[in-house]
Amino acid sequence: MDMLATVDPANIHYIMSSNYSNFPKGPRFLRIFDFLGDGIFNSDADSWRNQRKLARLLITHQRFHQFLVKTSQDKVEKGLVPLLDHVSKLGLVVDLQDLFQRLTFDTTCMLVTGYDPGCLSVELPDVPFSKAMDAAEEAVFSRHVVPGETQLAQLSLGFSGLFQRTRLLRPRSEKNSKQPYRKKQLTNGRYSVSKRMNFIWGDDCSEFKPERWISEGGTIKHEPSYKFLAFNAGPRTCLGKEVAFTQMKAVGRL
Repeated sequence: MDMLATVDPANIHYIMSSNYSNFPKGPRFLRIFDFLGDGIFNSDADSWRNQRKLARLLITHQRFHQFLVKTSQDKVEKGLVPLLDHVSKLGLVVDLQDLFQRLTFDTTCMLVTGYDPGCLSVELPDVPFSKAMDAAEEAVFSRHVVPGETQLAQLSLGFSGLFQRTRLLRPRSEKNSKQPYRKKQLTNGRYSVSKRMNFIWGDDCSEFKPERWISEGGTIKHEPSYKFLAFNAGPRTCLGKEVAFTQMKAVGRL
């Protein structure tokens, strides 16, 4: 299997945006993720465009946004806050990454199915479906990306700078597979399998610095999506990006 890995922003922009039509998901991606069927994550061309159009109509609908905000606030107030109060009173140590994974899982289930699995509660119960999803993801990458580094990371906490920095250090979607229709020469010869590159982010690229995304004037600093690929880039930019930020803001109000 011939593979080329690159993290150079110029290459990513070329593949994901400026020459997007030559780099579809392709049949190899479909074989790897065959358990997802022919849905929006696997499809290309007209099938993908039609599905994305329908999904965008739902996610941008005012009633969906209102439900998202209410669901996120309720889950924080009735799930996260009581849990944090409980562990604080008992002097317990908890894994915040696990807590925010549970929050995200519950909220997503409620948005998609209307059912709250109660993953985020004082008891910190085992939720078989959540574990099955993680196991399936790990198995897929173990089978099809060898050798390779698999990092299963979850949505984390904080304000915009903290959230963005967490997405850089621990991105959920750190790999993106494309299969070109025609051979193309990429614009830059720098390739790697690591996202924390000093030629992109500076010598402090491995340091946890939320202020990286805050300007001197106190506003959010924009970084182009092809440089910061946590939510994909170009026409296939993740439709759930604003959903994730809404959940983050609900937590940030604490």
